[in-house]
Amino acid sequence: MLYIYCLITVFMLPKVIHYISVLLLLINGVGALVAGYAFMKEPDGSLLGMSVDWLQYSPFRDYFIPGIILFICNGIFSIITLTPYVLRSRYALLLIMVQGLVLLTWIIV
Repeated sequence: MLYIYCLITVFMLPKVIHYISVLLLLINGVGALVAGYAFMKEPDGSLLGMSVDWLQYSPFRDYFIPGIILFICNGIFSIITLTPYVLRSRYALLLIMVQGLVLLTWIIV
């Protein structure tokens, strides 16, 4: 019985990881597109309940430039990365690693 469970787990795990990756890329992409658009539409952050005071020690006066960066780098790039991953292109894993670095850079900065 344990042998059958191990076989099922070994063969099902890559599919589960694939579906989770697709879901995370989709959530990240759509969320970044919506938030980036909201920042560009209302640069004072009011659509998302944010205050410009939070940018006091940053190089930005308002959320317009961070909104553009969020929209393009996290939003559009996540959707671009999602397409080859779903189609199982040979460049998909490279794009996912680059997207991970972009997201990590966004969080750190």
